[in-house]
Amino acid sequence: MLLQDAGYRTYMAGKWDLGMSGAYTPAQRGFDRSFAMLSASASHTAEYFRSDMILYEEDGVGVHVDDLADDWYSTRAYTDKVLEYLHAHAEDAPWFTYLTYTAPHWPLQVPDDWLDRYAGRYEAGYDVLREERVARAQGLGVLPPGAQLEQYEPGAPSWTSLSAEEQREFARAQEIYAAMVEYMDASVGRIIDYLDASGQRDNTLIFFMSDHGASASGIRRQFPNGLAGNDNSFENFGRMGSFIDHGRGFAEAATAPFRYFKGTLNEGGLRAAAFVSYPESIPSGVSHEFVTVMDILPTFLEIAGQPHPGAGDYHRRHINGIRGRSMWPHLKGESATVHTATDAAGWTLRDAGALVRGSHKIINVPSPGSEGVTQTSWRLYDLDEDPGEARDLAAEFPEIVNELVEEWETNWR
Repeated sequence: MLLQDAGYRTYMAGKWDLGMSGAYTPAQRGFDRSFAMLSASASHTAEYFRSDMILYEEDGVGVHVDDLADDWYSTRAYTDKVLEYLHAHAEDAPWFTYLTYTAPHWPLQVPDDWLDRYAGRYEAGYDVLREERVARAQGLGVLPPGAQLEQYEPGAPSWTSLSAEEQREFARAQEIYAAMVEYMDASVGRIIDYLDASGQRDNTLIFFMSDHGASASGIRRQFPNGLAGNDNSFENFGRMGSFIDHGRGFAEAATAPFRYFKGTLNEGGLRAAAFVSYPESIPSGVSHEFVTVMDILPTFLEIAGQPHPGAGDYHRRHINGIRGRSMWPHLKGESATVHTATDAAGWTLRDAGALVRGSHKIINVPSPGSEGVTQTSWRLYDLDEDPGEARDLAAEFPEIVNELVEEWETNWR
């Protein structure tokens, strides 16, 4: 609604996961046009994920799975909707579009003609892939200084310890995952092609990011109320009815040299790739500056010239104040930093949490798979020197731990 008040037409397509009904759907949260998958996840094809609920909604009206085309595929469908909205957009107003692909979230699925696009690519396994990717990222300068593999400890069994059948299944799942990512990339390209053809590219800010680290779910996922006729046979991997993920080993190949993956508050779960393009104003380059999703709203509002009203009532509902800072000066090259030395960002995960301030991070989340343990003693890391969280400094600097724990307890728990 803030951008609507600034004169923008607002559009949304994709995953919502912020409420399933009433005042919590996109049509009631500031979007002029929307096609949303309301839940946290669903099949990428036209099949029921949970038969007891309406998963989709367009402009406030529920859409049943039975109403979707037989060849419906989420990434293509969300892209089509955004292009439909942009083609119909009146040129006398600016626009804001929120496009949230569910790919490559499980279940791993692609159109049939993309199933073999990466056939054989991952036969060497996730250990080799992890080494290759980190080396390539270091060569490109996209990893922060100090991010090394020397002290990285993978949690998945070594690739060579797996049976031939296990290797075959994991490699196939990763092939499908890669095809999903490329299909999404090509779909983003469709939108950029439209911006080029319509003369809007240079005056459009594109902000692309992932929501968290890679998923480490087991290769086969089963839910009592999951996909009807669930078929997780190897021959059906990636097709309608299959419900698979690529497992911990390939997740670690995606997040290394950072520790762990989605579902944790370690760096492998929190850090996400992000790309920003605005040819008219942003120079090219790589930034290792610390930012969070809380910084996106103030950035967009500054660009739009729309002040935030502050905490209180707004359009007959209560809103919170802004906790982030605008990235706009940093993106334009006018400021070396986004946050001050005293700015903090915190997270809570069940009974535990984490907090970052400056280069220091505290965390008391147990390692994945810790049965019956909801939190540990607080650990302390210097992310400038040790972004892989390999060296716990808590015993050496207890005063820093105590100060950051108080900040977390007061403002972020």
